[in-house]
Amino acid sequence: KIGVWLYMTATYDGTDTIKIYENGTEIGSVGGMGGPAPQNDTEVNIGGWTNNTSETLDGMLAQVALFSVALAEEDINTLMDEGLSLLTAVEPSGKLATTWANIKSR
Repeated sequence: KIGVWLYMTATYDGTDTIKIYENGTEIGSVGGMGGPAPQNDTEVNIGGWTNNTSETLDGMLAQVALFSVALAEEDINTLMDEGLSLLTAVEPSGKLATTWANIKSR
């Protein structure tokens, strides 16, 4: 959706299913992903594929978080409403790294 902020979430239950949420509502799922998730230092790609540059995010990410469990829809809605600051020891807004990232993205 062009020009619209969205709260996108993806969960993986560690064994089989990926669920996609838009603004806190499940909009799709894919089963048969195999499992369990690898327990090593496998790369995680957010916003595109490492082997296909034609399928990349054309936009900006404001907050990214990874959790060790698949969040329930209720948890996703709480994070959407209250933000990640509930979970972080430091509020990132206005910090040097955040400010620099904003400058670089312009």
